[in-house]
Amino acid sequence: MGQIEGLRLTGEFVYKLVDKNFTIMKMIQKKVRDFSGDGDIDKYVMTVKLSDGKIRDWIPNMTVIQTLADRFGDNSDNFLGKKAKFKVVEQKVRGNLTKVIYVE
Repeated sequence: MGQIEGLRLTGEFVYKLVDKNFTIMKMIQKKVRDFSGDGDIDKYVMTVKLSDGKIRDWIPNMTVIQTLADRFGDNSDNFLGKKAKFKVVEQKVRGNLTKVIYVE
């Protein structure tokens, strides 16, 4: 048996990481379930390799995508193999205080 495929990053998971560095392995745009009730929507899904070697999928928000584009260029192919570091911020999301993942 190997690693379970499709595990996603959460703010709680990233918050607990001691080393928040990661490498971007893959980035695709696909339809994902929108839990606000609007059905499936297009989102970027990024596969990242954590500093401990674990691989996780992450659905970054558009602020993160813009930060990465400012750093690496606006072609997502330029993101592949690049290293970055997570930053976790607590903010209100749909009325609840939630840990949200950003990049430094």
